[in-house]
Amino acid sequence: PKNVRPTNYDLTYKVFFEPYANSLEEIDTSLEKFEGKVIISFDVLEKTQSIKFHSAVNLINMTLFNEASNQEIRITNRVSKEYDIVELSLQSELAEGGKYKLEINFENGFSSFLVGFYKTRYNEDKIVK
Repeated sequence: PKNVRPTNYDLTYKVFFEPYANSLEEIDTSLEKFEGKVIISFDVLEKTQSIKFHSAVNLINMTLFNEASNQEIRITNRVSKEYDIVELSLQSELAEGGKYKLEINFENGFSSFLVGFYKTRYNEDKIVK
């Protein structure tokens, strides 16, 4: 997207997983997940009523604020598009030159592929780590 430019990411992760086991069968992978929050500060380069960004995780909730007034801007619609692109439709237009913050809470299981946030396991002295 060319209508906004991120200036800062404040990212917090909480990770839940079994650190050790005697075998892979002992690990309950349904309990293994991560969750977190990111606050993205951004500048508006062109007035807009939508924001697009990449996300491959389950977005729980999102809040958008005008940085100067701390006023919340209502997100009226969110659409996940092809290639993990999320588009947010906004109730009001974001002004060119404005500074805003988007707060996103998310959660997801670990990827079984070697992309994104994933985990690996190995054996050491007959213990799965």
